[in-house]
Amino acid sequence: MNNVTLRPQLAHSARSLTCGNGRISHNNNGPRRRRQPSRGMADCVGVDVTEITPACARPTQRRPNGSTGTPAGYKAHQRNGEAACRACTTAASQRPRRKPVACLVPTPDYPDGRRGTDAGYMAHFEAGENPCKPCRGSSPAPGAACARPTLKYPEGRTGAQSGYSAHRLAGESACDPCRLANNADTQVRQAGRAELQRRHYAANREMYAYRAIRLKYTLTKDQYDALLQAQGGGCAICGTDKPGNRALLLNVDHDHACCPGHKSCGKCVRGLLCARCNVGLGAFSDNPDRMVAAAAYLVTRKEAGADAV
Repeated sequence: MNNVTLRPQLAHSARSLTCGNGRISHNNNGPRRRRQPSRGMADCVGVDVTEITPACARPTQRRPNGSTGTPAGYKAHQRNGEAACRACTTAASQRPRRKPVACLVPTPDYPDGRRGTDAGYMAHFEAGENPCKPCRGSSPAPGAACARPTLKYPEGRTGAQSGYSAHRLAGESACDPCRLANNADTQVRQAGRAELQRRHYAANREMYAYRAIRLKYTLTKDQYDALLQAQGGGCAICGTDKPGNRALLLNVDHDHACCPGHKSCGKCVRGLLCARCNVGLGAFSDNPDRMVAAAAYLVTRKEAGADAV
């Protein structure tokens, strides 16, 4: 048998040797570097310390001395978008969390506990704790999701809007009392929303009027005001400054040959007219010959009436 020379291998843990106050890096691809020890406040010379104060050390009205080493300090770090210090991280990890465990208690009928059953849900309720997810998702009797007691509704939620939501979450049809309660609640919310919209419109009529012009005629507020000023501040035909028909602004007249309908591309806008002049142009189909004939007709009849007198 050939003699084989075995070379001792360094253990993997040898890479984590310590030297002085610094620890040798795990990565051996390069020169070994040691962590430089801190010099305390000597490193903060010329630096505004208030700008680098961690979030947990800042005083608040409830905690004048800061919240370092508490779960509140950990949340302060999160809100500030910075890494949490060791004290706050330890406090947050050691914070006692109450878990719903009432369904895990064995009973004669359920030696392994009642998790995920309707009996487990009732065990949570009797223990005064919120049910766990498996028990919350357990199916009660068909159509009876609203009758389940909760901490907020010990007698159930039948005939309430929350009972309708319980039916929806259980994937079943709502009973008549819950459906009627949801319809009534929806009507109240819709009526309140409509009232708020009405008040907002009444207080901002000018804003809504300019927005309607921008959406229909691609005309901004500055362009509208410039066009109105170029016309002398009134209708382009009769010169009145009253829009008519309870409108707030003069009507925008555009060439229907370019953009048929009530909307315009913005390039075919001809001017601003009052309601009467705008309707008159529409009645003559924007035909100049018919309008000239109508004007001649009026002049002729007026002269004939004067001669008869």
